Amino acid sequence: MTQAVDSAPRTGSVSKPTAAETRLVIGLLLVSAFVVILNETIMGVALPRLMDDLDISAATGQWLTTGFLLTMAVVIPITGFLLQRFNTRPVFVWAMGLFSAGTLIALLAPGFTLLLVGRIVQASGTAIMMPLLMTTVLTLVDPAHRGRIMGNISIVISVAPAIGPTISGLILNAFSWRWLFGFVLPIAIAALILGMVKVRNVSTPRRAPLDVFSVILSAFAFGGIVYGLSSIGEAGTTGLFVPVTALVVGAVALAVFILRQTRLQRTDSALLDLRTFQTRGFTVPIVAMALSFMAMFGTLILLPIYLERVLGLEVLNVGLLLLPGGLLMGLLSPIVGRIYDRRGPRVLLIPGSIIVSAVLWALSTVGVDTSVWFVLGAHVVLSIGLALTFTPLFTAALGGLPPKLYSHGSAVLGTAQQLAGAAGTALFVTLLTIGAATAATGAGADAVAAATASGVKTAFLVGAVISLFGILASVFVTRPAVPEGAPTPPARALTAVPPTGPRGIVGGMRSTASELNWSGTVTYTAEQVLRPGSIDEAAEVVARSPRVHGLGTRHSFNDAADAPGVLLDLTAIPTDLVVDPDQRTATLGAGTRYGVVAPDIERAGFALHNLGSLPHISVGGAVATGTHGSGTTLGSLTTAVRSLELLGPDGTLRTVDRTDPAFPGTALHLGLFGIVTRVTLDLEPTYRMRQDSYGPFPWSTFTDHVAAVHAAGYSVCAYTVFGDEISEALVKSRVPDGADDVAVPDDLFGAPRLPGSPGDGHHTARDGSVGPWWDRLPHFPIESVPSHGSEVQSEHFVPLRHAAAALEALRGLADRIQPHLHVCELRTMAADDLWLSPTQGEDVLCIAFTWQKHPEAVAALLPDLEARLAPFDGRPHWGKMSSLDGDAIAELYPRVADVRALIARADPDRTFASAFGERVLRA
Repeated sequence: MTQAVDSAPRTGSVSKPTAAETRLVIGLLLVSAFVVILNETIMGVALPRLMDDLDISAATGQWLTTGFLLTMAVVIPITGFLLQRFNTRPVFVWAMGLFSAGTLIALLAPGFTLLLVGRIVQASGTAIMMPLLMTTVLTLVDPAHRGRIMGNISIVISVAPAIGPTISGLILNAFSWRWLFGFVLPIAIAALILGMVKVRNVSTPRRAPLDVFSVILSAFAFGGIVYGLSSIGEAGTTGLFVPVTALVVGAVALAVFILRQTRLQRTDSALLDLRTFQTRGFTVPIVAMALSFMAMFGTLILLPIYLERVLGLEVLNVGLLLLPGGLLMGLLSPIVGRIYDRRGPRVLLIPGSIIVSAVLWALSTVGVDTSVWFVLGAHVVLSIGLALTFTPLFTAALGGLPPKLYSHGSAVLGTAQQLAGAAGTALFVTLLTIGAATAATGAGADAVAAATASGVKTAFLVGAVISLFGILASVFVTRPAVPEGAPTPPARALTAVPPTGPRGIVGGMRSTASELNWSGTVTYTAEQVLRPGSIDEAAEVVARSPRVHGLGTRHSFNDAADAPGVLLDLTAIPTDLVVDPDQRTATLGAGTRYGVVAPDIERAGFALHNLGSLPHISVGGAVATGTHGSGTTLGSLTTAVRSLELLGPDGTLRTVDRTDPAFPGTALHLGLFGIVTRVTLDLEPTYRMRQDSYGPFPWSTFTDHVAAVHAAGYSVCAYTVFGDEISEALVKSRVPDGADDVAVPDDLFGAPRLPGSPGDGHHTARDGSVGPWWDRLPHFPIESVPSHGSEVQSEHFVPLRHAAAALEALRGLADRIQPHLHVCELRTMAADDLWLSPTQGEDVLCIAFTWQKHPEAVAALLPDLEARLAPFDGRPHWGKMSSLDGDAIAELYPRVADVRALIARADPDRTFASAFGERVLRA
């Protein structure tokens, strides 16, 4: 039995919705979200009518809005957990079901108590809807087109609250307050029914534990802060005790909440994962967005008060006056989104934040004689400024997050919105109260109007000052880098990859593609680089091309991936991950990166035996070159291959598996047997790990115990620059099944265990915390964006029994090595029977040099370095720099002649031949 697993969206798995389905799902979510968000501000204008009909005070009636906001503040932080634990459709059904139920309760409520219950139930659904919308868009829409969709979301987030009072005024002008819910209920029920039928599951749920204490802390933290801020406006009559107490309780609970989430996120069990703030480009947009929401909600609360109490407008006229600005914001938002997609955030954000600030400064001059037309114009211009800011800020903040943090990022954004709205309202109302009290000179209507106008001026003046910080923040907002796992545009037609570097002449052939490797030190000489969107398209290219070669993620530091003719980049071909629990295998597209597919394998209950240090490399490229992790009992990544699916010279597919006697000669293939399209890998039950750091080790201590140090964990690597010590050893220990942790020693051959780091955007956790295998085996987290162009690499394998002697031999070159070296990493790898494997027949020590970007100097040094390793049968890594030629390689690999014979049979016309293969294998 096999099961298809939804891979990360960028891979274009078969379960991904079509473009039409995507538009339907997002459109339905947008309409639903607009309806539910509209209710956030719809009750303010209805308060006087409710006070009369239900015989309640203003303070009691205000709880219909305050209770709604409090519920939102409590539920939104929990949505990160809900969206990870449950699928898209059931979450949508719960959200709209709760909202519909709350609307029905409010419609039929005989009194205030049930009306308040209805509002709370409504708010529970509303709180879930916005993070669901955000997460779905991030999952389905590629980064290049998110601005346009985020523009539509801006309509929901900003326009719906803005026109809520207008719609409320229009309804109340002709109907009773119950129709505020009566008109909404049919729309909500229709959306619920349509969603039950049409909404597809686009996420991959995973088992996420619910930390009840975090839920309690969240309720006190965010609920306390929002309630405290909301109560400040009433402090003049009730005193400061209630708001101050609520704010203190909220602040203390928030501090404890943050500390607990920081600890829980080490094991991916946080209620609200705060690693979102470690992602480059998330924090600044969130701060800028909070300032914008403070300005919007503060203005929305202040302008009606000013228009009614100072200029004497009726409620309906106030709503109608604010309507043009809200509608204009809605019309501009999609246009702003399209501009963002083309030009990025700054061209919109900087002028937008300047406009917002200018309007606030202008509004700080209003008085009792100010024209209504001035206020209308100011509100319209303010709406333009906010439209220019919201879409870029939402898109920039969430766009750089890795897929696993989409739900948490959406929850953080929603929480920040609620806190900023409450803070803006509290600040502006408090300043209004203080300013009015200071300016009060009498009890007449004119005196009250003048005092209110003075308070409004004070509030807008302080808001204008705060807006200057928004301008400053906008300067630092940039378009986010695309993280691993983000969706990519669907493949349409086979297209040439655009040039990434200057054109030039390399080896006598003009490089019309001008494609570079990862470090920018190798220019590919192919005439064309193509990125097919399917295996059929790749087969067409192979069938019509006299020379073609596969291209991985360009992490080779030599010309192993280069060839004349056409290079095929397979990264746009869908992953189509299929896990077979009975056979314990995973079959997937060869162009898939390990960091994309590993979490999906783990969610299916399985694991790979090992991973490389960098999870951004493709499965096909790693298998082709014998790339590896570390572990004395662990083979290279190629040893996990159960079978390969290849395109032959005529474009037809064939499969090679372990039952084929030639499989050991084909698995590590260097791209010389065909274009590998799919790979089947061995799996084992999932497991957890911890990573600890030890050091430093005196040189002699380490060399005396090389094998023992590397046997201290499931996977161990050590670092040196060939001085007097080994600076550090990373020990990755596997946690036994069913256990919470595994015991590790406090020292390793005298080297103490270091405090370590909990992990950040640059490396995985090294503090002994337990996490999934895919987040501990690599050195770099899957969501990080690897650096480019700062290094070159060489790597050499010697039998483990010669490890100490080989290291001593290299140390004799320390004075020549060190000026060009970043660091040298020492790993181990188990023996295998693959014909071209550096570990064929014997366990090895891997000596991996990460050099500074001095390719000429390193190339000049390598002959002497490899001569030092020659007595120990040092073999080079196939994808890294080396000076060894075909004769030297033939001496190191006894089955080279057999490999040549296999290549000749598989590719008699040399369709897949390369200069590297000819030079190194004589193939």
